[in-house]
Amino acid sequence: MKSYFDDFLEVANASVPLLIKEVSWDNIALYMGGDNWHFNTLGDWVVVNDVIMIKGCHDSDAELYLKEMIGRSIIRIERSKEEPSYDPILVIDNGLRVRIFSTSVIDPWTFKFGVSSFFVASPSDDDWNG
Repeated sequence: MKSYFDDFLEVANASVPLLIKEVSWDNIALYMGGDNWHFNTLGDWVVVNDVIMIKGCHDSDAELYLKEMIGRSIIRIERSKEEPSYDPILVIDNGLRVRIFSTSVIDPWTFKFGVSSFFVASPSDDDWNG
């Protein structure tokens, strides 16, 4: 049986590439968006490559680093490989990944695609990662 997160991944990966036109981080909320899509999270995040962490949300220049992603594209969205796996990994066209770590079970992130596809993470819901 497909979970809500599986449905999210199906819609998300049918929607890529997602050109990043806006990014903001205010040490509480991360926002990324473009034409007909946006992502918000109150969770922590890190930018990684295949070997090391490049930048973390609590680094002093984190927002400046994220702004360098403007003009790049999200080419794939993956499921976190760590359990529980209800957090997305945003794969950027330069090979970097933005990994999200939910810090609350109440709506830790939202993702909107187009006018009709809106996903709200609900890891407290038994059906979320089923």
